[in-house]
Amino acid sequence: RTLSSNWVNEARFNFSRLDLKFGDPDGPLPAPGIQFTGTRDLEFNPTALTFGTANNLPQSRLVDVYQYQDTVSATKGNHALKFGADIRQQKTANFFLPNFLGTYTFGGSNPFLTSLSATSGLIPAGTPFVFDDGTPRTGFRATAFENLLLGRPRTINFARGNPQVETNQNDFFFFVQDDWRVRPNLTLNLGLRYEYSTQPF
Repeated sequence: RTLSSNWVNEARFNFSRLDLKFGDPDGPLPAPGIQFTGTRDLEFNPTALTFGTANNLPQSRLVDVYQYQDTVSATKGNHALKFGADIRQQKTANFFLPNFLGTYTFGGSNPFLTSLSATSGLIPAGTPFVFDDGTPRTGFRATAFENLLLGRPRTINFARGNPQVETNQNDFFFFVQDDWRVRPNLTLNLGLRYEYSTQPF
């Protein structure tokens, strides 16, 4: 809006949205994370096997930003003045809680160990676990995968709490500037800016 021959006001409004999803927290929740320890690869080297959902999923972030700007420009003599404000309101809805779905870790031992120093429980009677020759493995230490089938995790990790957190943050920017034409070949560009950002609560 042109207020007069030497006064102009410019007002602006902007809305923007950022919507991110890693895994879908709005859909059916996926399976928890499953980890095996004490396993070995085909060359019998120690290895770790993991499947299921990573412990940092699912998560999402929805960010709405409302921006209000107003700038006034004025000319007075050899001064070109400009001052204004930029105010931004950021509303964020987060879905994030590590180990929200849980992580199950299954340990195992060498299947031929029966010593008490082994780190895995014994195979109970009545299971279908046998050696290559069909001999029952009852009384032997269970492997990590056998402990999975037996439902005997070594550790279970869950996080308690609400995975949905909403925060609001307001940012304020104020400025004033003066282009002062001191002489036909000399102009001073003077300005002052103040910025204040609040904490997201």
